[in-house]
Amino acid sequence: MAEASHNTAASEAGMALLTKQVGDLDLDEGYLSSSATTNEDGPHAEADEIIRQVDHYFSAENLKADRFLLKKLRGHENKSIPFEVIHGFKKMRVYQPESAVIEAVKKCKLVDVFEKEGKWFIKRKEPFIIVDPATGASVTKKKSKAKPTGFEEYYADPPITPEDFTKEQLLYSKNFPFAQRIETAIQRYAKKRRFTPGPANLFHRFLRYGGIESGQKMFTGKMDKEDFADMDKDEIIAATATDHVGEDKYDNSDAAKWTVDFESVARGFLSSEIPECFDFETLPEIRECTNIMRNFYNYIMHHSVCPEYTNAILAARHICDLADKELYQTHKVLRLLPGSFNIACSTIFGGRHKDTYSGDSSWLKGDDAEIAVGLSSDAATKVFKYGVAALGTDDYFSSDDAETIQHKILDHNITSIQHNVGLEVMELVPADPDHVALHNTKRGLGKGQALGKLICRPYTVPNFDTTDLPPNYTDTSSSNKEDTIYEFWLEQHILDFCFVGMKLEASVGTLSNGMHFLDHVVAVKCSFYTLMYNDFLLLTKWKEPVEITREQHMQKIREKVEWEEEMKRAENDGMLKPKVESVQVEKEEVKEEEKKEGNDETEEMKHLVEEDVD
Repeated sequence: MAEASHNTAASEAGMALLTKQVGDLDLDEGYLSSSATTNEDGPHAEADEIIRQVDHYFSAENLKADRFLLKKLRGHENKSIPFEVIHGFKKMRVYQPESAVIEAVKKCKLVDVFEKEGKWFIKRKEPFIIVDPATGASVTKKKSKAKPTGFEEYYADPPITPEDFTKEQLLYSKNFPFAQRIETAIQRYAKKRRFTPGPANLFHRFLRYGGIESGQKMFTGKMDKEDFADMDKDEIIAATATDHVGEDKYDNSDAAKWTVDFESVARGFLSSEIPECFDFETLPEIRECTNIMRNFYNYIMHHSVCPEYTNAILAARHICDLADKELYQTHKVLRLLPGSFNIACSTIFGGRHKDTYSGDSSWLKGDDAEIAVGLSSDAATKVFKYGVAALGTDDYFSSDDAETIQHKILDHNITSIQHNVGLEVMELVPADPDHVALHNTKRGLGKGQALGKLICRPYTVPNFDTTDLPPNYTDTSSSNKEDTIYEFWLEQHILDFCFVGMKLEASVGTLSNGMHFLDHVVAVKCSFYTLMYNDFLLLTKWKEPVEITREQHMQKIREKVEWEEEMKRAENDGMLKPKVESVQVEKEEVKEEEKKEGNDETEEMKHLVEEDVD
């Protein structure tokens, strides 16, 4: 493995020699992400035309007729719009790159442009107000006040009245098992929230993951108004509820198959189930998910449903807070990895990305532009040289001859590529400020492309491969117990989204000089990633294995042989007919019946004709 540090003077000398040898890079070649490039050539050549066009879009004259844009702005509410929407208009697509267009739009008179959570947005400086020409008064559409859903940011359940408190003391008495109390709480909670289809689907998925069954209770049948006549409010809620706890969850013995663990369920659902089943890409989508869970936890604490698990519920809420940040970061990292430098290594030395370059990709926009789509051999060589110049050891720069240095840099080969390697991030080493400054110049690779380090240790990726094996057959060969420390060189704009504790599953290449690189990244997980049997039970119709003796197994085989022999004897005795023969017989019988019916109809028609003649 390459050393973690090297002499600064040697690095500066190596960088100077390499930049002289490589020369100016064409940043429009398309092998680096657009998010990592800078606009060092000054304002856009057509900046005035861009400003005129955008000001026209947001002018009062245009908005009166542009229903699409007015709807996006929500009229007088003046909501912000993703900049990519405006840049996607036919007359705006011709202006590239997007970064230069944004710089030009910042000088518009009617709009403001700002960055939020990694994305650019645009909005009018002043809300657009429609004025009634007759009266001169503003015309705003009156919007009926919607009833609260219970999921608003500052929503709080109303205080409990003494009467409700007495009732809930009976409903949630510690004398009742936890399964009964949580079932009652879920049913009452669902009645006090206004679920739209999306949140409802997510909430019921969360309940099923936690062992709560969904659907009508067995033997209740369809109920009508007469059935509800003699029921009070709580009984009606219980009778019409679709979420309930199965009988197998009421077992509180030491041998119980289910245990109460709020924190583990939160860990598993947010780190495993959510990334697999829901395509959440933005922070608002992720926060909507965690807010539903947090809202439910607050409800059961507010109503003292299970005070004995208060600490566990608080721990589950903390996991929701972690997920707000880490789920978004893991999504971004998975899109950006393995990064330009690691793709360069893979391309040069014969890894997964060799010969995958598909041509210029500078036309990619938005989030897609962050993903490097292969590298040409020339571009890969340049990226690799810059990386080694920045972070290489002193051995590379022992000579003053540039050709000798470059020969040392490229004189390597792949010794191995390990697949499905589990990695856990131990440390993040940011890019050196001097290298960052160099990359921001015309002789560098662009903003964000300076290399830092991702230090990882081995991590055993959990799976269900041994689920059906008895304890004495458990396979432990896949456990990664090596003391290897992996050092990967990554661009700073990727490191910005990484965090200590992050889990990766990747293919790792090793060069002859000991350097490691990420050849392919399969998955990126949160620091609290947990794989539970709840995942397995949801995805499969798994049944618990039943241990049988050899004698029982042989008895089943004998019964099968006896049944087959009996069926064969019955067939030989004519008691059973082959399936094909019986089908043919049935077809012939149908034909005879149809023929007979046809003859009867013919005779009847002849008879009717004779009557008419008479």
